[in-house]
Amino acid sequence: MKSERCECLFIHTGLGVVDAPGRKSSYVPPENVDIELEELMNQLTWRKTVEDYSLLALTFEKDIFSALSGVAHQHKQIRGSSYFAGLWEDSFVEDLLWHTRPRNFPVPSDYRFSGPVSRPSIWRAPTWSWASVKSPVEYDRYEEFDTMLNDIYPCVGLVAEETGELEEDGTSLFISGYATDIALKYGTIQRENQHNHPETYLEMDGNKIDAVRLYPDFDIWSESDQKIEDGTMVYCLLLGSAMNHFFKQCGTLYFLVLALDNSKEDEDDEDEVVFVKRIGLGTFSKEAFDSGKVSKFWEAISGRLRSFIVS
Repeated sequence: MKSERCECLFIHTGLGVVDAPGRKSSYVPPENVDIELEELMNQLTWRKTVEDYSLLALTFEKDIFSALSGVAHQHKQIRGSSYFAGLWEDSFVEDLLWHTRPRNFPVPSDYRFSGPVSRPSIWRAPTWSWASVKSPVEYDRYEEFDTMLNDIYPCVGLVAEETGELEEDGTSLFISGYATDIALKYGTIQRENQHNHPETYLEMDGNKIDAVRLYPDFDIWSESDQKIEDGTMVYCLLLGSAMNHFFKQCGTLYFLVLALDNSKEDEDDEDEVVFVKRIGLGTFSKEAFDSGKVSKFWEAISGRLRSFIVS
């Protein structure tokens, strides 16, 4: 039995998370606490669940949502929020801020993660969901988040229950906000150990934008049907800004990195909706913004509204 559901998400601001140092892992939202604090803890609890869950190796790749369905159902009962491919209506924009962990990130001793970061061999989730990659993922911690998006409407095709397996047909994300197209480049950088490490970066007018950090969702340069050619023009879509006063960080701005979906017919008319896939997340600090290090990039990304359908 198949059903489809499309719902509008009302863009909200001022929501965030506060990381509690030394807090034991708990995958069920707390009860009987202050309402505002409960909302924040619910978000943090779910993201911690996703981080830990992404470390596991599933016997069947397709079971990514089914195996988590019980926990998601408990969250739904307590939060009273709608569920879209591992993201929640009451924190949808913030839930988009997942990124793959650096390859040198410490993982549990019993976890064996090797080889390139890739998409699953069969479709199981839209590219905007953390479940679309075979890799540990993580979320940054912050206290406040302000969205800069204009509109966002997710739609999921359900096989059966809301928290279970999805159908690719009918699953997409309409998203509108400030965006620009820019060249995505690949190179190497020499670290202290004198070894060359791969590097992904953005380039404007032939110049590398050093102050921007990119987190590719998978090994986009590897030889596969998902490969992104060096110099490909991609879209950077501004999501919002986060502040963390507790750790005395001045702030971070987030944007999605989107590539054209070649399976869709699209003339790339800037007045029309563009069909894309998510391929990464990007950030730059407010300090870089204030110092002018990203002035050209900011002028480009904040200068025009664009609309996308992300598959």
